[in-house]
Amino acid sequence: MSAGVLQTQLIKRWPEALLGKLDLVFPNGPYLAQGKSDIEDFYDPPFYEWFQYSQDYQEVFNFDNCVAYIEDYMIKHGPFDGLMGFSQGLALTKVPKIKYVILMSGGKFGGSVSKFACPKLAANAFSSPVQCPSLHIIGETDYLKESGIELLDSFVDPVVINHPRGHIVAKLDEKGQKTMLSFIEKIEKIRTKNKVHDPKTESLASDENELPTNNTSSNFAFSTGAISPSPHRAVRFDKRRYGGRRGWKDGKICLALKDLRVAVPEKIGSGLQAILQGVTGEVSTITGQPDSGKSTLLDVLAWRFGLNTRQTGEMVINDRQQSLSGDATSVIGRKERGEEIGNDGKGEVQVQILKKPRFLCLHGFRTSSKILQKQLQRWPEAVLEKFDLVFIDAPYKAQGRSMVEGFYDPPYYEWFQFTEDYSEVYNFEECVDYIEDFMVKHGPFDGLMGFSQGGILSAALPGMQSDGVAFTKVPKIKYLIIMSGGKLGGTGSKFCIPKLAANAFSTPVQCPSLHIIGEADYFKESGIELLDAFVDPLVILHQKGHTIARLDEKGLKTMLSFIEKIEKIEKNEEM
Repeated sequence: MSAGVLQTQLIKRWPEALLGKLDLVFPNGPYLAQGKSDIEDFYDPPFYEWFQYSQDYQEVFNFDNCVAYIEDYMIKHGPFDGLMGFSQGLALTKVPKIKYVILMSGGKFGGSVSKFACPKLAANAFSSPVQCPSLHIIGETDYLKESGIELLDSFVDPVVINHPRGHIVAKLDEKGQKTMLSFIEKIEKIRTKNKVHDPKTESLASDENELPTNNTSSNFAFSTGAISPSPHRAVRFDKRRYGGRRGWKDGKICLALKDLRVAVPEKIGSGLQAILQGVTGEVSTITGQPDSGKSTLLDVLAWRFGLNTRQTGEMVINDRQQSLSGDATSVIGRKERGEEIGNDGKGEVQVQILKKPRFLCLHGFRTSSKILQKQLQRWPEAVLEKFDLVFIDAPYKAQGRSMVEGFYDPPYYEWFQFTEDYSEVYNFEECVDYIEDFMVKHGPFDGLMGFSQGGILSAALPGMQSDGVAFTKVPKIKYLIIMSGGKLGGTGSKFCIPKLAANAFSTPVQCPSLHIIGEADYFKESGIELLDAFVDPLVILHQKGHTIARLDEKGLKTMLSFIEKIEKIEKNEEM
């Protein structure tokens, strides 16, 4: 795992009403992961670990070094009030006393049901009850559940949140949120009793951030009157937005914004996404959590706008009104946005905007359109911006456990069902009709992009359309991108071929196709067999498993070559 992964999970799954009450700081473990990570198909590396252990868990290595590493970090970046840990994650003598603990999917070293032997340094960690207030979050299907329950006996008056999920940072239901708020209220009472901060005279900005302070009046973009004491420092989310005052320091440029609003094209899809909404105030420092709009604001300040960006409001630099339009209509600006520039022979410049190929995207088995959209964001923007991608959920709610549970949020869907031995397929015809109806209402579409079960389905549909048994109400499917797919009824396929798709591969599929196959994918053999069913297929190979992998240099080159092939076809059709 990594600090970034834990931060992402907490931001995504815990409400801001809770996170806003904690000052959270995220260090990485001291050691790079020495083996495969269970989350490598869902989050980006690098991954880290706190310590190592033998295969039978009877020996623990580098525990002392790990504790020293944490202590050094706390000295440099503290003081801290508490610790929050998930899964793997103390003899701390040089730092203030740990006053609060939040433990998610944790366990007890050396417990009767614990896998881990107790390191020598921690031999007396539970020799007497732990006095500090503690919150324990335990999953009903977590493999560390029993050890987590045993750990409760080591704490005085532990507070517990139970959830039905497994070994993950779970979302908090209404009862869980109530318990968490109760625990935070308990902390606040203790801290208020010991010390009350005066927000009118004390800055909440961290000195290490070197942010401007003002001892006479608040320079925050929100009221600090209700913050007493300041947020608890367990680990840090910097959600505060700092503003400056004119003359804060001589020689500084004064930048003021009034009701600045910016909407940018979605990375995937054809709509607009509001990034900045009503930003007002004088600016000296820009801070914020990931995806909060920092880069977009800088783009506005530098007049870097893409195609279809919408911006309104006022920007004033040293009392001079600035234009927000930039050079959006110049030939250079148009060329940078991918518009084709030509000359009509009479000295007039002509501009032709190339139409993006429109793909309907079919997600994997027991996942969802939102999950596929997130997974595709592993591809570079230079690729994604070339497509107009539309995402659809499959027609059936998942009728069993999803393999992505714990990594992506439900609901999950499936395109069709099958027997345990894969010898029978159910609801295939209904699934095909459902997709066709969607294409009629939301089309036209140029191609299909499918992953896993969606890839298997996408590969069969052009042949079924040519056979006249499917997609008779929509234009011909011209392009395919198949990721971790396979061939229905193939010798290497687990799935029998449904009657409707009996002739899907009776003749070679003519449309240009790109096939992305993983070396460690359990669909690999079926994916390779599928290539023989297509005329001149392009192939990208990667080293990962059944996942949407990042594109390496060679893969990116192949992908761009395929896109160029599509663009040439589209250009010729428009002439």
